[in-house]
Amino acid sequence: MGKQSFFDAMEANKRNSVILALGLTALIFVVLFALTQLWGMGETGLFLGAFLALAYELLMYYPGV
Repeated sequence: MGKQSFFDAMEANKRNSVILALGLTALIFVVLFALTQLWGMGETGLFLGAFLALAYELLMYYPGV
């Protein structure tokens, strides 16, 4: 593999960070949904998982808030 410019490395890092954040958000959503289905909470799990995954994503994006 050849040398990578600083800007190419920056773009790759941004892309990988977005992929990692989306993957972690999806994992949180799926785990919370599965747990609420296991506990018999019904559709509440869908909304709880979406809300907590979104809250987590926002806290990770804006860490100083």
